[in-house]
Amino acid sequence: MCSSYKFSSHMPTNHITLYLLLLSTVIVMSGSQSLNGVLEKWNKGLPAINAWLQVPSSLTAEAVASLECDSVTIDLQHGMIDFRDSLHMFQAISSQGKTGMARVASNDPAAIGQALDAGALGIICPLVNDATEAKDFVSSCLYPPLGKRSFGPTRAQFLDTKNKYFDWASTSILKLAMIETKEGLSNVEDIVKTENLDGIFIGPYDLGIGLGCDPQDPLSSPVLLQAIQSIRKTAHDNGKRVGIFCANGEQARKLIEDGFDMVCPGFDLGHMIKKYSEELSEASGFSS
Repeated sequence: MCSSYKFSSHMPTNHITLYLLLLSTVIVMSGSQSLNGVLEKWNKGLPAINAWLQVPSSLTAEAVASLECDSVTIDLQHGMIDFRDSLHMFQAISSQGKTGMARVASNDPAAIGQALDAGALGIICPLVNDATEAKDFVSSCLYPPLGKRSFGPTRAQFLDTKNKYFDWASTSILKLAMIETKEGLSNVEDIVKTENLDGIFIGPYDLGIGLGCDPQDPLSSPVLLQAIQSIRKTAHDNGKRVGIFCANGEQARKLIEDGFDMVCPGFDLGHMIKKYSEELSEASGFSS
């Protein structure tokens, strides 16, 4: 047992450091990370705030996870993040007691399984266009007999110090299908009827392009706003949650007021560029 372990005066310093690191990991894992923080918020009737990462950095992941958010999504589709990066980022997110999620690159069982084995407690699947694709996605997230996921939770097993990952994985892993095309929009009523699908995640930029909106600011378009409200209502009518990506906190607050269950107020690189640009511009005004 860790609590009864005695340090030896002859123990190498690097061994002591490793021991303390492992001990801190166990303490964090045995706390809030043992359950899905997003589902906890929803069970309380509250919306979830989800941060979004595109920069391949465990330090950035840890810093963002330390902020006021319920979950942090690693973007494996449009972010510059590979699997090795994501593993370290999931560990960094866990160190802050937050729920790590992944937007996978495609509806691929191997990629979905790998993200889950690395410790993702939620999967956002892009470009789900019909009920068949939604069913395939959900199946990739669940162990038999509910799905087809292969068992081998290499890191995920450490999310539960009681080694019961298999028992709760199927009910605690969030499964969100992205609606971001005209085809997906037209099939949303069938998609939301998918068994064991937790909800819909709206990709307003691709959906906006499909509807002829300005890709730089799609949420200013009445056409897109009508579409996302239609998706939200259809999902809620079928007992499904709805999340959406947006540009900033102001948009996120408005969407929460409109009844959305999860909002993502921008992403790390976008906010870094915007804020640093403002600071550089202010400084340059005194040097010109």
